[in-house]
Amino acid sequence: MQERLTAMLHHTNVFIVLPGGFGTLEEIFTMASWVQLHIHEKPIGSNQITYFIQKMGRPSDLEEVSN
Repeated sequence: MQERLTAMLHHTNVFIVLPGGFGTLEEIFTMASWVQLHIHEKPIGSNQITYFIQKMGRPSDLEEVSN
């Protein structure tokens, strides 16, 4: 995953987030933390951030996947 994130960092001018799973959430939080650490200053955008919030807010979905 780290190699993929590093490649994205070096080959993009902006990060656009599309609905996905937990890997996508990891990438969002990594890119956001890199902004705080001054590793990059590239914009991060999403048109459906509520999708992730809704998914994170329903732990019952995790139970269904693990069964």
